[in-house]
Amino acid sequence: MPQAWNAEATFCNWKAKYGGMEVSEAKRLKALEDENARLKKLLAEQMLDAAALRELLQKMVAPAAKREAVTHLKTVMGLSERRACPIISADRKTIRYQSNRPVATEFRARLRETPP
Repeated sequence: MPQAWNAEATFCNWKAKYGGMEVSEAKRLKALEDENARLKKLLAEQMLDAAALRELLQKMVAPAAKREAVTHLKTVMGLSERRACPIISADRKTIRYQSNRPVATEFRARLRETPP
């Protein structure tokens, strides 16, 4: 007897969902539900990819490289600084930082030229 009850419950669920619909409407609803499930899966995968990239950038990129990445996103992609910074997990203060050391680049160049 429990099998008949399951079949009856299934029929009641089906009737509640598709009761007043025509066959073409039910087919369209099913197609829309399938497409919605596919799109949700794609969105979840894209969000996971973006989170993984942000995690990598946060752990592997130096502040100077983050500044270059934000500049690249601003010029090539047309993003604002406010939008570009969270994408690469960079603080806007870090991006705007300007060194006050006047001779730092010249000193580094001389260090690179001298043999060890």
